[in-house]
Amino acid sequence: MNIAILNYYGKSDRGVEVWARELAAHSQTATFNICKGLSKYHNVTLIFDKCDQMERFINLPCRILKIDKEMSYKFDTLILMSCWGYIPLNIKSDKTIQVVHADFDYFVGTTYYETLIKNLKNQNTFVAVSEQIKKSFLKHVGKTNIQVIHNLIC
Repeated sequence: MNIAILNYYGKSDRGVEVWARELAAHSQTATFNICKGLSKYHNVTLIFDKCDQMERFINLPCRILKIDKEMSYKFDTLILMSCWGYIPLNIKSDKTIQVVHADFDYFVGTTYYETLIKNLKNQNTFVAVSEQIKKSFLKHVGKTNIQVIHNLIC
């Protein structure tokens, strides 16, 4: 199976970049763990646009690509590791899985919350990194197609 792990922050607006920096370390830990685990069984490509800790990923047994907006990408499965629920238009997949890191209760009333809720409405398969995150997700997003895979087990 051809799997892409997308760690994408994109162009931030409306003050969202502050939240991205705070959550980047959590997202990158999960990204590292899931790339390492899935690479044992599948053809994995890690795609990123920004990464403060890129040296962590260099020795992973997977292909690593900085996204090129001029190229088109196609995968069997796309796993979205960033919290935004955003997929660049040049990446296509048969199945998409959104990893959820955010405790929505913490972000209520922020522009981050509004952006996150809006983007997640377009997704249908979710993985939460803890039971608390799943509970918060169900309360705020309302979609029930969510499983828990603890960050350390990935």
